[in-house]
Amino acid sequence: MRVFTAELKKLFLLFKADPKSIVAGIIAPTIILLVFALTFGNFTALKLAFVNEDSGTYGTMLETSIFTQISPLGQNPYFEAVEADYDTAFDLYAQGKVNGVVVVGERFSADLQNGKNTSIEYHFNNYNTDMAKNLRLYLTEGILDFYRVTDPRLCRRLADYGRLYDFDHGSSGLCV
Repeated sequence: MRVFTAELKKLFLLFKADPKSIVAGIIAPTIILLVFALTFGNFTALKLAFVNEDSGTYGTMLETSIFTQISPLGQNPYFEAVEADYDTAFDLYAQGKVNGVVVVGERFSADLQNGKNTSIEYHFNNYNTDMAKNLRLYLTEGILDFYRVTDPRLCRRLADYGRLYDFDHGSSGLCV
């Protein structure tokens, strides 16, 4: 503690001898932190149209998994759900009113229940590459949460392989 006090006294003496160092050492970094906080600190949920054409329960479970993912930045959800039919969803997407569209086909639950491979469609505009990356990453977290609930064995296998097959976005650690 004695060394810390001595260093603190030395710092105050240096500030007293050269007041410009206060600007360079304290005020300038504080302004930069404020600019970054104001620019990037207001995390808002991305609007995502969800088209659920599935007649079974798995489509609804996937929707819940996707839209309940919470960001560690402000404890807000990643996505804001916009319920829409297929045509309306793509109209909203074309108008720029939603950031992406997820479509769950009508055979999604039936295929999963019969042990068949199934898929979903997702459409994102890549005009902002960082936003598109975030959309894919957050969507992958929702898909993994869905598999964590519906098929924990598959989720563990994906984590063991260290990849996510067709939806690989570097998030395999989320399964375990």
